[in-house]
Amino acid sequence: MDRTRVTKMLGAVLLALLSLCGCAGGSLFSPRPLVGRDRLVYQVQDHRKNATYYTRNVWFDGDNYRFHDVYGRDMSVPRSDSVLVDLIGPDEYYKTP
Repeated sequence: MDRTRVTKMLGAVLLALLSLCGCAGGSLFSPRPLVGRDRLVYQVQDHRKNATYYTRNVWFDGDNYRFHDVYGRDMSVPRSDSVLVDLIGPDEYYKTP
């Protein structure tokens, strides 16, 4: 085999391994929680549905709060008086209800 061909094959294998081991929130073998030492998270509380969501980013499109929750779902919560959006840190995130 040609040396450049072997190098390309090794590079492809290495890239495949890195894509399996490194993903958002840690790796497949050692997942990390959403909040790190210096990271903040948005807490979206919808009191009409009695639901609480956690996310890294929240967008407001004029009528709805849009975000991806920790399960990767695309969420849309209509703006109302019963919806609260707060920026929280690790203490609030790990606090048990």
